[in-house]
Amino acid sequence: MKDLNEDEDKKNILAMAKSRGYNVSSDQLNRWHRVGLLPRPRQVLLGRRGSKTVYPDGSADQVIEICRIHEKERRLAYVAWQLWWNGFEVKLGTVRDFIQRSAKTIDEGRRKYYWLNSETVKREIEASGEARFENKVIRKARKRIGKSRLPSFLETMLAVATGQYSKESSEAQSDQMDLEKALGLENAREQRIGTIGPWLSGEQLNDISEIFGKLNFSAILSDTTDDELIQARDEFRAVFDSLGSVGQVMDKTFGKAAFGFSAVGGLLQNTPATFQPLLLLFWIACRKNKDTEESAKLLVENKYKCATLISLDKAFETMKTEIPDIAAILSPKKMKARMRSPKAGEKHLEEMKQFYTEHQKEMDGFLEKHPEFRLAED
Repeated sequence: MKDLNEDEDKKNILAMAKSRGYNVSSDQLNRWHRVGLLPRPRQVLLGRRGSKTVYPDGSADQVIEICRIHEKERRLAYVAWQLWWNGFEVKLGTVRDFIQRSAKTIDEGRRKYYWLNSETVKREIEASGEARFENKVIRKARKRIGKSRLPSFLETMLAVATGQYSKESSEAQSDQMDLEKALGLENAREQRIGTIGPWLSGEQLNDISEIFGKLNFSAILSDTTDDELIQARDEFRAVFDSLGSVGQVMDKTFGKAAFGFSAVGGLLQNTPATFQPLLLLFWIACRKNKDTEESAKLLVENKYKCATLISLDKAFETMKTEIPDIAAILSPKKMKARMRSPKAGEKHLEEMKQFYTEHQKEMDGFLEKHPEFRLAED
């Protein structure tokens, strides 16, 4: 039998929401449950005291997340998708319906723009420099490269998305570098850490276009089980959210958009809800494609390295607050030098060892107080 302590009382859920500034009623909880935004509640008998309504553990956090999403989005289908995309439990039938509609829209758009040389599409692309876009990714791209270059950017993106892009390697690399600049990723090709080169090199547009050309997003969804859908979401979010978090760490040390990691996080954050299923289905396709499966696996494995770096940064920031004398050794300038040069890294390690020797009691006390940082320490 399930432990009642694992459930959350409806009154406590409403009180928790109110403490966060959200006035939620019992009727709203019932509506959200009926449309699949919340798990099913149950009645618990209290003997002579009557009964109470309880929801599964974690429901209070889910209610607060619903309220947060509701501040900017009132359409329930979009709220349900965003809730599930953020890792909460939602009726998968509702999620599949949203993905199916998005897949249908995407597939229809690819058929429309397949004819890039048609006069209608040409006029639309040429007018894009002055057009109004709700899509934040396109608006930011136009701001980075200017109105005059946006049509070229969109033409390349559409050619890749419809599977028509095919150019010689040197020309494709030039096009890709233009795209990277528009998307804020140019540092991914230019910056290096010590002897480690940039993580973007060469060109991938031809390969990506070939993959896109063979994709039928509606078919991918039909061939994906519920468990595979959840696993793909969890993998995708873990990989790219960790890249965004690493980007924040790198930006703090090396400056804005260092190595392009935070730009990746920004792209995901600014991707419209209707296009998020495209990213998910593309990830599923890559995981199932023998030519791209290894690259996808490598990204999944690297998330653990990202998690270690993020934990280490958090440990250092906490350490600087609780042991102020260490701040000079952990300054951005010192950390930057350490990451840039093996020789500087060795020197910095010796400084850390010397500091530990001189402040062993404080350091041991810190690690005893924060056992969660021992992995980072190792």
